[in-house]
Parts: sequence; structure tokens; C-alpha cells
Amino acid sequence: MNRAKNFSLMTALLSVINDNETEDISYTVAHYLLEHFNELNQISIYDILDHCYISRSGVRRFCRSIGYSNFSDIKARADEWDYQQKKYQMIAARSINQIVLRENINKVFDDIEKVMNKETIENIIDIIHSSNRVFVIVSEFSGSSVKQFQQSMAAMGKIIRVMTSSYVDENSIKQLDENDAAITISVTGNYALQIQSLIEEVNSYRILFTLNRDKEIAKFYDQIIYFGKEFVNEWKREYSMYGVDYLFDLIFSQYVVKYHKNS
Repeated sequence: MNRAKNFSLMTALLSVINDNETEDISYTVAHYLLEHFNELNQISIYDILDHCYISRSGVRRFCRSIGYSNFSDIKARADEWDYQQKKYQMIAARSINQIVLRENINKVFDDIEKVMNKETIENIIDIIHSSNRVFVIVSEFSGSSVKQFQQSMAAMGKIIRVMTSSYVDENSIKQLDENDAAITISVTGNYALQIQSLIEEVNSYRILFTLNRDKEIAKFYDQIIYFGKEFVNEWKREYSMYGVDYLFDLIFSQYVVKYHKNS
């Protein structure tokens, strides 16, 4: 199966850590790269060979397994360390003030309720219910919320496949047809841009949930749902974590009311 290049190298490496046993060579390589992420641009392939007891061809296979052509391709993402560190330091600083955080979350919920009226939600659940296959493509940051929705829907007899930015099965997505639905969740619009060339090839009904009003992002989708006010960077965490969770709670609740009320 083909893998799309990962939106985040750190996310891809963490997924390897989570999905493999400690004795697995993939775990060993991912763990080594995570431990030395802050000096990734200084690491050579020989460092990996020596510390992980792996061959050059093994390193190449590992790189391809997480969506990169080779080790040089991975090294090109070295600047992600500073970005990730600053991002989460900012999140931590904002979370210290719990009163402000709670107020921001409530504002996000209010925004979502204003946009996601009953008619909009009913349209979404009808598409999900009538589609043979439903794929939800989402960044890893919001993935946990959608996976909870996936589990809830499975309990109602509707199987949904979730693909996060750590692993995108391009072949399966390209096999979707007019009887299926592909749903992309991209709060800022950045991830939607990342997978734009892939979505362009999808033949199913395509829905995008986002806050970004950029027409360039919207042109390959059949339906765009702006599930809140126009994106402001300061609200990224609230929308990506709490907003997406609340959004899919609303969708699931209405799905149960319409299709499983008497079950």
C-alpha cells in the first residue's frame, strides 16, 4: 500500500512507537530518531546503522514505511523540532489559565452550534448512512476525536474508516466511487492543502470540514462545511481538540435519533 508523505515527522515516528513491539527494528529506529530529533540535521545514516543495528536497505524500507523516500528526505524535516516545541509550549502557557481556557471552549461550542444547525447535520448523517463506504481523513492532532466517533458509529452498525496524517492509504482512497463518501477534517486548512492532489483523484462524494475560507482549498470538494467562525490562530487548539470532538458528538447524536431511535 502507498503512504502519503506525513504531515508531521514527529507524528509518524510516534505512531511507529505506539504500533510496534519494543523488539521490532522499526520501533528501534523510530525511538532513536525521536531521542535525537533536536539534532536530526547532524545525524548521518551511519549513526543509525551503528546505533540501531540495521542495514542501509533496512533504513530505506523504514523511511518508505512512514512516507519518506529516504533518510535525506527525513533530515529535511529537522526544523520541525523547533516548531513542535514552540507550539506545545504556547499551548501549555495558555492552559495554565483554566478560566480563560474554559471560556474559550464555550465560545467555540457556541460558534459550532450557530453553524451546525439541524438541517446541516441531517444532510451529513444522510450522506454517511447512505454511503457504502465512508472514509474520514484527519490530521493526527484531531484524530482521537474522530476515532471515538468511529467506535460509536460501529456500535450503531455503521463502519467508518479513519485515516490520520500518520498513515494515509492512498490506494484505498482512490478506489472510492460515487456510492461512497470521503470526509476531510482540516481546521486550519493546512492538512487539506497537504492532501489536495490525492483528493483531486477521488471519485466519491467529498466533504470538507474546515474554518479556512480559501477557495483554493475548497475547489476539489463537493461540499464545504465551515463549522465555526473564520480561523484565528489563537483558537487552533480549542477547535482542533474540543471543537472537533463536540462537532462529531452532535453528528452522532442526530444519527442515533434518526436511524436508531427505536432500536
